[in-house]
Parts: sequence; C-alpha cells; structure tokens
Amino acid sequence: MNNSIALVICSTLLGFCLSLIVIALLQKKKNTVPPSHDKKRIKRLEKKLNQALATGNQSAPISTFKQSLDNASLTTDFQVPRLLNQARIHQPPPEKYTIFKKLISQGLSKEEIASVLSISTIEAGQLMNLHSMAKTNSPT
Repeated sequence: MNNSIALVICSTLLGFCLSLIVIALLQKKKNTVPPSHDKKRIKRLEKKLNQALATGNQSAPISTFKQSLDNASLTTDFQVPRLLNQARIHQPPPEKYTIFKKLISQGLSKEEIASVLSISTIEAGQLMNLHSMAKTNSPT
C-alpha cells in the first residue's frame, strides 16, 4: 500500500512539473518571436525619428504655428465689427434710411430716390421692396 501511495504522489508531481515546463516553453516562444508587422512598424518609427532629427524640419512647426496664429488674429479682426454692430441693436436707423422713408412716403419713384440719396436705382428698388415687405409684416 505504501508503494501505491508513493507511485501516485510521484506521478502527480511528474505531471505537475511537465505542465510547468510546457507553460514556460510556450511563454518563451511567445516572447522571442516578434510578428513581422512589428518589425515593419519599428522600421517606420525609426525612419520618422531620423527625419525628425534632421536639421531641415525644425522650422516647419514654427512656421505652421505662426500661420495659425495669424489666421486666428485675422478671424478675430473680422468678428470685432460684427460684435460691435450687435451691441448697437437699440440705436436709431442711419440717416440715409430715415430720409428714404420720408421720400417714399412722398411718392417719389426709385430713380428720383436714387438721385437724391446718391445710390443706384437697383439699390433704391431693393430698399423699396424691403419697405413694402416691412409694411405688410408690421403688426399695426
């Protein structure tokens, strides 16, 4: 009976040791063989690193940053007049439009209004159309 217990214990230990050896070999094989796409990726990264270290590419990021800064400044310059105009919402209309309203109420034609205000007849016609649309849409 002692022989059979010793045999079972030895076979169990032998199986355990063999499984540990197999696991260790599989881990070693997995870590030592890099896939081919990793090698290609490493070469691409090395190439990019060498290009970045070249002396000719140092001014490119500075110039693109300066260009984007100039574009931001230009955009801000375009937005300032619009913001100033929005702040003047509750001011009376310009004198030109006040005079236009008086002339149209007197029944002058678009040619006569254009000559008085020194604007084109096309602009006078457009203003007349806007005035008539404003009249029809007014709540009074």
